[in-house]
Amino acid sequence: MKLKLSEIKSVLLMCLCAISVMTTASYCCAMTYKQFCSKTGYAGTTKRAAGYNSSLNDSKIKVRFVANAAEDLPWLFKPNTTEVYVYPGEVIKTSYSAKNLASRSSAGEATYNITPHNMGKHFTKVQCFCFTKISIKPLEEIMLPLVFYIDSKVNTDESANRVKAITLTYTLAPTF
Repeated sequence: MKLKLSEIKSVLLMCLCAISVMTTASYCCAMTYKQFCSKTGYAGTTKRAAGYNSSLNDSKIKVRFVANAAEDLPWLFKPNTTEVYVYPGEVIKTSYSAKNLASRSSAGEATYNITPHNMGKHFTKVQCFCFTKISIKPLEEIMLPLVFYIDSKVNTDESANRVKAITLTYTLAPTF
């Protein structure tokens, strides 16, 4: 059975339309999921601060910092401090560093996660390199600032008030 040129063109057009619809839908779903998580604290995502709560509590929480870079991103990525002890309500300034090991410029974007996940709604970032795309020139090393606090309401949340340690993990992935 021989296909006519018009049939081949219509099948090809349908395939291209299906691919573009699937690509658009997957992009929109990812953006919607990211917004949902940032609003609800679901999956360990944190809130973005408009300001901060200055009331301190006397029980410290240990915050550990972890860094990962995707295999296809030629960067050395690490926290400049591996852990800090934080009073709820206390604003902490720390940073990560990233070095482009390639001979060409490249860009990446950081995703993050908080464990235990129920602490995401109490962990608020005032300033974070994860809010924007990161571009690094060849062999350049840059500092990536992070300013955060743990909401003092953590002490009244029964699902979170016994937590003594939090792990904040960042993963860098390439962007094009």
